[in-house]
Amino acid sequence: MTNITIVNFDLPLKQTEVQKFRGGLLALFGASADPLMHNHTIDGLRFSYPLIQYKSIDGHAAIIGIGEGSSVLRNLFKLDIPFEIKLGKKTCKAHLTSMKTIEYEPIIEDEPKIYHITDYLPLTDENVKEYDSYLALTDKICLLEKILVANILSFFKGISYHSEEKIECVVSSIDHLGFFKYKGVNFRAFDMHFVSNVVLPNYIGLGKSTSIGMGTIIKEQLPEKFNSYIK
Repeated sequence: MTNITIVNFDLPLKQTEVQKFRGGLLALFGASADPLMHNHTIDGLRFSYPLIQYKSIDGHAAIIGIGEGSSVLRNLFKLDIPFEIKLGKKTCKAHLTSMKTIEYEPIIEDEPKIYHITDYLPLTDENVKEYDSYLALTDKICLLEKILVANILSFFKGISYHSEEKIECVVSSIDHLGFFKYKGVNFRAFDMHFVSNVVLPNYIGLGKSTSIGMGTIIKEQLPEKFNSYIK
């Protein structure tokens, strides 16, 4: 079992402001900030799956703590004390509205689950050339499906879980394709629906830049027609 803690605040926050929210919190806690909050160690960057992720959920600031990150957040916000935080040049007041911890167990089963993933950054320097080399949309989607599987495996590795069963992902729709600028580089950001045989927890991130809210997933109900078909 892995604990996942979701901390919600009353601070209105757009997805484009999540980086500023993260920076403001890190500045607020300073040197006392746990390394999981900023993904740096004494030796440099921590390249493992981010166990603390900053989000905009329903238009408000939130933080997700996974595994060790869950303990960090529960210790950090055990006192319900309002605080001031800088979002770029403006100073805002924030108040904790809820903190919930759930137990998550990875399950891989035949019954399909459908997920909505937003601001998903699947393409790296290595695979963007491969993606662009394909003329057929079907080939591009096949590559995205392979990357999704790899991203799920990265999440599993982050919670120290090894899957013996085969993970399957099928992209059912690409709803929007935009761009996300990070450190001066434009990345393609996908909003998609995908079907998988894996039970995944809501609000975790898959892909690049998950620590700042990219690639957040939400489980949705399977369409009724699909439910009747699989029965």
